[in-house]
Formats: sequence, structure tokens, C-alpha cells
Amino acid sequence: MKTFAFLLLLTLTFFLLPTSQATAQDKEDVVYLKDGSTIRGELVESNDLEVKIMIQGGSVLVYKSSEVDKIVKEPSLNPKARNSRERERFVKQKGYLCEFHIGSLIGQTGDQSNGIGIGLVNGYQFSQKLGFGLGVQYAGFQDIELLPVYAALRYQPSLQSPFVLGINSGYGIPISEVDENLEVEQQGGWYFNPEIAAHLGSTYNFSWMLAVGYFRAPISFSYQDPWSGSHILEERTIHRLSVKAGIRF
Repeated sequence: MKTFAFLLLLTLTFFLLPTSQATAQDKEDVVYLKDGSTIRGELVESNDLEVKIMIQGGSVLVYKSSEVDKIVKEPSLNPKARNSRERERFVKQKGYLCEFHIGSLIGQTGDQSNGIGIGLVNGYQFSQKLGFGLGVQYAGFQDIELLPVYAALRYQPSLQSPFVLGINSGYGIPISEVDENLEVEQQGGWYFNPEIAAHLGSTYNFSWMLAVGYFRAPISFSYQDPWSGSHILEERTIHRLSVKAGIRF
């Protein structure tokens, strides 16, 4: 119940955040240069050395502060273009990519009920649409624990949408505690976790993340029965609905 309430609170936060910014979406930043030129867009940075402004399409233009006459906010000449920039500024241009999430693995397999997942991905954003990284996740259930190590692919079909498609695939390492009186051999298998995420945030280099996907991971236990002496092999495949919340930068 606590996990459900936590995820519900995060969901409401994600949906209310864009609403709180709506009143500022009818204006845009305008940079007036000393040569008479004007550049309209979203001011990214301004200091004593340079001024950075993001224009329609997501490109960031850089000018020396000595070239700038003034910077003001003015009514947007093209509200649709303004709204487009507001969405695009949540998309990382390129560079180092990091994701951290915590969530719930919902469902039941045999005697294993809902689980919890905590994960970290480190990688590189090649463009606004494509990113790749390596990740590790802790997945804990009633008496089964896994440590999936995986490759993570991220693809954003449209820069006008906050939705990102993700594929996480690798190997699930079993780390469950077993009976010390038995010589138990644990073996993992192919871990697979496709997902769709909504990325919302306040800067083009940071976003909150809410993702829903499918979690699959097999695990087996092999041991000798102390009473009969027979060899026992238990094989299980865990299937879950994966719900995650976290940050991306």
C-alpha cells in the first residue's frame, strides 16, 4: 500500500508540473545583438562571458556577452513554436546519460508475490532521440533475489512527445540466500525488460521519469535431498508488471 501511494504521488506530481509552467508559455526570451540582429527562443545560460539561447528545433546558439545589447522577455510571435521548444528542452542533446529508479514488480509466480526493484544506468546520449548504456538492478521478492546486469537502449520517436521507448536486456545473477545445510547451486538466465517511459522535467539536461514495462527473469535451484539422496532441480521464470519512478540526467 505504501508503494502504491508513493507511485500515485509521483504520478500526480509529473502531471501537475507542466500545468504550473503554463502561464509562462505565452512569452519567450529575445536576445538583441549590437549588430541589430535579434534571436528568439529559450535562454539557457547568461554570464559575463557568453550567452546561450535555444532556438526552435533544439539548437543552442552561443554569443559572446560583448556582442549582446540586451536580453528581454516578449510575447511569443509563434505560440506553437514556443510550445515546441518547451517540450524539446526536456530532451538531452548529447553527452553522459544517467538514470536512477526505484519501483515495484507487480504480480505473482508460485509462492513469490510482488517485488521491489532499484536500478542504475550509466551510458551516453548520442542524439536527442538515441541513447545507450549499461545498467544494474536489484530485484527482490519473497525469498528470491536477483541482480540483473544489462544493456539499456533508449529511443524517443518524437521530440514533441515526452515518451521514450526502452529495452533492457542482459543476464540475471541470482543472489538469493539459501539453506546453509544444503549445497544449493543457483543459476540465472536471460533478463528482459521492455518499457515505455514519460520524461518530464525543468531543464533540457534533467528530467523526472515514470516508466511501465514487462519484467522477465528465470532462476533455478539445484540441490540434493538430504532424506532421499535424490537430485532436485527447481526452475522458475518470474513474470511481472514493472512500474518505475526516478530521475534522468
